Amino acid sequence: MGEGMSVSVIGAYSGVANAGYTNRTNAFIDSSAAVLNQKTVNASTVTISAEARQAAASDSADAVENYRMPNWMASLLPSSTVLSNGDETMAKQAFRENHSGEIAEYAGYLDGAWFSSLKEQGVQSQGDYVGKVLHSSGDNSALQNAVAGKLLANPRAVELMGILGIERPAVA
Repeated sequence: MGEGMSVSVIGAYSGVANAGYTNRTNAFIDSSAAVLNQKTVNASTVTISAEARQAAASDSADAVENYRMPNWMASLLPSSTVLSNGDETMAKQAFRENHSGEIAEYAGYLDGAWFSSLKEQGVQSQGDYVGKVLHSSGDNSALQNAVAGKLLANPRAVELMGILGIERPAVA
């Protein structure tokens, strides 16, 4: 880079897991002024550290895929909230609008059951989540049973499942 040139650094995305396991910003370089956290800084040279190069090479570890929920979790969600293959209908939209309070309340119970079950199963970091849940050689039945058991132990969550059309999960 020549003398007097400047660099623009623009955050492409921040990947933040629901549990807050990571908050990493990727950057792209352009020629103008360095922009970081909405502040402009003039720069004439850019040095990319070995750590930054290594982090860029390991971006696959922060891939969006690593933040998805296991497939079996879809059975614990109201079908009107699950989008797949463009199946959004007016009926689904109307159901969500008419039951927004129930959906939000149930989501709170599901969220609590999910995170407490993850903790009980020893999932303490994003790496644990990827290794023990998403890329596990097993079917995560212990985690699945823990989440389902917590929901079934909550009479209001069970009532909301009925209202929202969610089948009661079986616990092994």
